[in-house]
Amino acid sequence: MARVILILFFLFRISIGFSQPNDTLKVKKYSITTSVLDYISEFRTFNEVIYNIEISVPIKKKNYIHFNVGYLKSTEIDKIFFSAFPNPIDKTQGYRFQLEGRHYLNKHKLFEPSLLLFWLGVFQYKSIEQNNTGYYIAFQTKYQFTETEREEKVVDYVQEQPYFETFYKQNNYTVDRNLLGSYFKFGYNAIKKSGFTVDYAVGVGAVYISSSSENKLGNRNDSDYPYDKLFDDGTLFRFDFTYSFKIGWSF
Repeated sequence: MARVILILFFLFRISIGFSQPNDTLKVKKYSITTSVLDYISEFRTFNEVIYNIEISVPIKKKNYIHFNVGYLKSTEIDKIFFSAFPNPIDKTQGYRFQLEGRHYLNKHKLFEPSLLLFWLGVFQYKSIEQNNTGYYIAFQTKYQFTETEREEKVVDYVQEQPYFETFYKQNNYTVDRNLLGSYFKFGYNAIKKSGFTVDYAVGVGAVYISSSSENKLGNRNDSDYPYDKLFDDGTLFRFDFTYSFKIGWSF
């Protein structure tokens, strides 16, 4: 939580500093941003950090394409809040691709009551008005692949003489997971006169998850809470919710 407070304080200072009127009003068509919440591992499924970068380019007057690529890796933090499996021994790494088509609505005045629910919008005050700022609607698709190294305790051998005893061993195996998702999103993009950019959005959609394991010997049956699907195997289709808070630079 201390990291979250520090990041938000840093962003608030930047936002105030970059809202000064000394900078050029040149139209800024292109943006490079990164999703801040992806770096906070406590919020992630695998207790991971996703190092990511996003670029946006115009295709029409108020239509833009955004492409985001990310590399994810689990951390060593023991306490996991939103994990499919609360096991600090498991290690995950992988990659993620996101493609988004965005249409701007030419609406720039912030709806202030919404800040009670989405208070990060305070960073979007005092921004310039152009085709790629203000409220927007978007459709996003994403693909994510992860490989998780797991441990299990399995029977090694059984001794019957001089007395019955069962011996166990640790077995390492891997789980590959593929995730496909699609979302309808609503957000607000703010560009300061200096180029500093703050982008906040929420969305609803659905994801499809497919899992397969390799070298698994036991019957470890952790599930994707709160669903019945096994983490190691099987498929799942479910509704999903997404939110993002991105910062970056436009030019």
